[in-house]
Amino acid sequence: MISVIIPTLNSAHVLGPTLAALVPAVVDGVVRQVIVADGGSSDATLDIADATGAEIVQAGQGRGVQLATGAQKARFAVVAIPTFRHSSRAGLAP
Repeated sequence: MISVIIPTLNSAHVLGPTLAALVPAVVDGVVRQVIVADGGSSDATLDIADATGAEIVQAGQGRGVQLATGAQKARFAVVAIPTFRHSSRAGLAP
């Protein structure tokens, strides 16, 4: 069982696919907690996270700060999933 931390900052364009990719692991009972550690998004990031039932924590900007803040809320072993602000980065999955 793991907790997944997803650091975000205006990541609405990649958050949906990132969360959708976790569904099989949630169904299988591997992922037990999803934490979205947000650095102050002004787009629909928080709406998407809320709609999916992810736990939302407000964090400062910067991936390290977001991951540390999310880790404080984790109840299981932690896996972090980076999200990318620009979907045009060829070869990189959200």
